[in-house]
Amino acid sequence: MKIEINGCSIHYKIRGTGQPILCIHGFPEDHEVMLNCVEPMFEKVEGYQRVYIDLPGMGKSTTSEAIQTADDMLAVVQQFAAQIFKTEKYLLVGQSYGGYLSLGMTVIDPNRVRGLFLLCPCVKADRRTRTLPKRELRQKPNFFINDEEKESFSDFLEMAVLANEDTWSRYKKDILPGLLRADSNFVDTYQTNGYELSFESDFEKFTYDKPTTFLTGKQDDCVGYQDAFQLLHSFSHASFLIIDDAGHNLQIEQPELFQDIFRKWLAKVE
Repeated sequence: MKIEINGCSIHYKIRGTGQPILCIHGFPEDHEVMLNCVEPMFEKVEGYQRVYIDLPGMGKSTTSEAIQTADDMLAVVQQFAAQIFKTEKYLLVGQSYGGYLSLGMTVIDPNRVRGLFLLCPCVKADRRTRTLPKRELRQKPNFFINDEEKESFSDFLEMAVLANEDTWSRYKKDILPGLLRADSNFVDTYQTNGYELSFESDFEKFTYDKPTTFLTGKQDDCVGYQDAFQLLHSFSHASFLIIDDAGHNLQIEQPELFQDIFRKWLAKVE
């Protein structure tokens, strides 16, 4: 499905019916990373409409001259939510940069957001200001890699904490396709010139009292986990979790824990 917003053709998928959930992927992946980790939770759970968006310039969504900054990107996502959900309140599930945008949406209009689930969220856009753990590969690969996959496997290892056949298979299925589909020119320019929201500092100043979960990886050397805990006082009804043996792709390295924690958050917002 597609919708036109600010000159962008926004691709999205909808699964199920009921209370709306907007799922926002990281940068520069696409909706598949969210769909493949979230959908298994709803095989036996009804009453929720899951909406998976491809951000502008990523997946099957196009971009336009209107998207220069993170504020522009956020405006598109807000308009998308307004057109899809009308006046109905919704839940937000954001991964990495999608978590950053989810925080932005909540700061701007907290009354529309019934709850937040943030998976390895980016809290500080400028990597130079992030508090990051040392990179650590805790499980090294011991399986064969085809020559044609070596470049992709090298990229996988740059973020992996557990490098086994299962995590490599999930990476190829959930993450790699989106990375390959992204508009590289847009991605490079946006990341250099417009990645940070103009009101990022407000993350630590506003207050939010709906069910929220911050799920972070202890070995996540991309966004880290300590910066998320600086928001502890902004969220009065939140759980902050650090998972060992997990990096920025926590959902494929610790899938059972991810699913258990997600279900517990979902039970709180029912």
